[in-house]
Amino acid sequence: MKKRSRLILILSLFYTHQLYASNLDEVLKSSINHFPDIKKSLLEFKIAKQKERESLGSFDAKLMGTTNQRVDGYYDGDSSKISLVKPIQALNSDIEVGYRRSENSLPVYELQDETLSAGEYFIKANFSLIRDNFIDADRLKLRNSVLEKKIKKAELLAKKFETLKKAEIAYSDYQTKNLSKDIFKSLLGLSEKQQTAIESRSKRGDLAKIYITENQQYLAKRKRDLILAQQVLQDSILYLSLYYRDQNGKPIILEKEAAHLDLDIVDITDKKLNEDLELAKANNPSFLIYKYALSQLENSIDFQKNQRNPVLDLQLSSARDDGQGTDTLFEEENKIGLNLEIPIERNKVDSRVVGSILKRKKLLIELGFFEDKFFNYLKQLQIKINALKKAMEINQNEIAFAEKLEKAERTKFFNGDSDFILLNLREQNTADAKLKLIETKLKYVQAYAKYKELTLSENYRKYIK
Repeated sequence: MKKRSRLILILSLFYTHQLYASNLDEVLKSSINHFPDIKKSLLEFKIAKQKERESLGSFDAKLMGTTNQRVDGYYDGDSSKISLVKPIQALNSDIEVGYRRSENSLPVYELQDETLSAGEYFIKANFSLIRDNFIDADRLKLRNSVLEKKIKKAELLAKKFETLKKAEIAYSDYQTKNLSKDIFKSLLGLSEKQQTAIESRSKRGDLAKIYITENQQYLAKRKRDLILAQQVLQDSILYLSLYYRDQNGKPIILEKEAAHLDLDIVDITDKKLNEDLELAKANNPSFLIYKYALSQLENSIDFQKNQRNPVLDLQLSSARDDGQGTDTLFEEENKIGLNLEIPIERNKVDSRVVGSILKRKKLLIELGFFEDKFFNYLKQLQIKINALKKAMEINQNEIAFAEKLEKAERTKFFNGDSDFILLNLREQNTADAKLKLIETKLKYVQAYAKYKELTLSENYRKYIK
């Protein structure tokens, strides 16, 4: 019979553990899929993608056409032109291919539009040889919009890890409040049993009647403690519902559930801390955001320095007419053109270059300080996690001692060898020791959840698609 009872106890503990693990898993999955802040960050990322696409639109091909028709006057000549223009990022260039045609007589001031009877086919290309050859306003906007998209993606990743951390802490807080409520409920139950025993002993003359009143005082206190514990538990359930949601994203209000808090006990050595720090520097979204912001400044500096250069643009064109008309248009025409502009004073450009360089220095200082704070915070978490782990071991011993003393005192009390005041003290000591362990466990979960968030722990990464 005893073996069967032990087996039932073991199975019940296993079921409780599985229930907790399953529900925590559900909470984390729910939060990552339905938490509003994540949905908001996802929309911001999608908006940034569209801005990148908008910037890419500066290099969209376009079809252009013009026509000139005379309705009256001395001349009866008409002209029309259609062409396809495609801007190209390399050398800030563009290529235009097209066809134009004129009919009848054109005035001398429009002879550049004159073609043979079958029209003219042409191709033109423009290139920036010095200024704007590597970067120009459109390419700056495109490059920085790409980086802005990466920043928003990093912010989305940060929000996901932050949400997983908060969801785990919220669920653990709910479980600890649930456990605490059970302890207060158990204390109340003990006082109620003792009330019967005290009344019985008082009738026999073993205890003065005043002890009945005194125990009623303990009963009132423990009822109040239980009510407050239930209220705190309800607050915790409501807060958890922000993260625990159904498939439609509606908050789930938990009702009755077995109270259990399982812990992932880890030993964070200095070696592990340094390894996690290096991984965080390479992959943590906060570091990535700094990296992308610096790249945006570098792009701006490149663009502003480029504006100091002289303009030297090259134009190449080739055209050929077909059909009947003046002999001067029969030959194929090829042209080369150059456009030169040399800045004499550069106050505006130079001030922008220096300003951007100073911004970069400022951002590098911020990054260095952030690295220092990041390491210090991880180190604090390491110390806290390891200390809390030891504290939990001591709490367990304290509970064992308190339970042993309580059990002995209860035996003495029911044998008439002790008074209920000392028994209540023993019961309260046991409860206090258990409550301290629960509080320590919650602090451990909070510290380790923060550590997992900062180091992008696999425990969280497995929930992120």
